[in-house]
Parts: sequence; C-alpha cells; structure tokens
Amino acid sequence: MGRTLLFCALLWFSGFCWGQDPYPQLTEIVTDNANIFTPEELQGLRTKLIQFEDETTNQVVVLTINDLGYETIEEYANGVFNRNKLGQAGKDNGILILFSKNDREVRIEVGYGLESYITDAVASRIIRNTMIPKFKEEAYFAGIDDATGQIIEFLNNPEALAEFNREIEAEGEMPWWGYVLFTLFLSIFIAAGVFVFYKGYSGLVEMFRGIMVGKLGLVPGPSLLLQGYLFSTRAIRVWWKCFGGSW
Repeated sequence: MGRTLLFCALLWFSGFCWGQDPYPQLTEIVTDNANIFTPEELQGLRTKLIQFEDETTNQVVVLTINDLGYETIEEYANGVFNRNKLGQAGKDNGILILFSKNDREVRIEVGYGLESYITDAVASRIIRNTMIPKFKEEAYFAGIDDATGQIIEFLNNPEALAEFNREIEAEGEMPWWGYVLFTLFLSIFIAAGVFVFYKGYSGLVEMFRGIMVGKLGLVPGPSLLLQGYLFSTRAIRVWWKCFGGSW
C-alpha cells in the first residue's frame, strides 16, 4: 500500500513538473530578473517603451535572465515570445530583447508583423555594433537602452532605417582591390586550364599517331588530357558559381 502511494505521488509530481512552462510569464514591459538595472534605469526604460507602445501599438519588451539552462538563446527567446504572445493580436508587432548574463548572450526576437523592418541583418548589426561593445564594458543598461532607442527610431523613421540598411550592404561589399585580385586569379586559373588542356590534346594526337604507325607505348597524352579536363572543369565551375549560376 505504501509503495503504491509513493508511486502515485511520484507520478503526480513528475506530471506537475512536466506541465510547468519553463518560460516566465511577463507582467511588465521590462523584466530584470538578472538584476542588472538600477531602479532609476528600470523605471526610465519602462516609461520609454510604454510611451512608444501607446503611440504606435508596436511593443518592445526587454527580459534579462541569469542563464538559459539547457536551451539555446534562440529556443528560449522563441518560447518566451510565444508564451506571452507579444505584440497586438492580429498584428504580431512585438519585439523581444533577451539578455542572458551568465551565458553572455543576447538576442532580438521579432514578430512577423515587424520582420520587414527589423530584419535579421538589422537585428544582428544592432547587437554587434551597439550592444556588445557596451556589454564588454559591463555597461548593460547602456547597451540595451541604446538598442531600444535604435529600434524605436527605425520603426518611426523609414529614412533612418534605409540608411542603416545601406550601411549593412556597404559592409558586405567587396572592396575594389578584391575585385582586381579575383579577376587576376580567375584569369590565371582559366589560362592554366586552357594550357593544360592544350597539352593534353597534343598528347592525344600523338597517341593516335602512334597507333597508326604501330608504335603505341607509354605516352603522356591521356594523363595530360585528363588533367587538362579536370583543371578546366574546375575553373569553369569556379567562374560559374562566382557569377550566380549552379552546376
């Protein structure tokens, strides 16, 4: 009887634990579970984000935690976002800034309604250029406050967002000397491929000539031909891929 009761109790407890949602239920627009903000910083950030939501209906939420447990920051951010249904119903216009202190990780999770504005590239650059430099100095509030300021500006000012996107594109562009080096190496590869192929072709002619005169022996023609074919094929593949095609 005692064992049965103990077994039932364990089943109930395991079911209770299994049913618990591991993600916090947020009751404030800024939740500082990692205790990285002063009371003044916390109140100031809340006031700014509440005012922005009142003016635009867009919701920017901040959550700080001590650690992620056994989850990745992507999983945790997505779980928090979905559990709390951030943003307005039917608009999905919420944004979550998740900061994990002990894991030294941060993520900006964006609802579908705002993904065309705060794209992955925009969010990544905000984290990389605005937040992480401040976090390295342990200026956590400054990094998060500046990031929320940028997000608000981009959602309110299309021109500022367009300029930011142009800067992202410029970062990804190859410098002029890169194009020169690329063209030089491509020319060398193509020339080498043509040369080796020509040598292989000459060897093939010699091989057939040897067959015709009955002197077929060890000739380098087939080997050179194969090398030329492989080299020129690789050169063509490199050239084609670099210009957007596929093999």
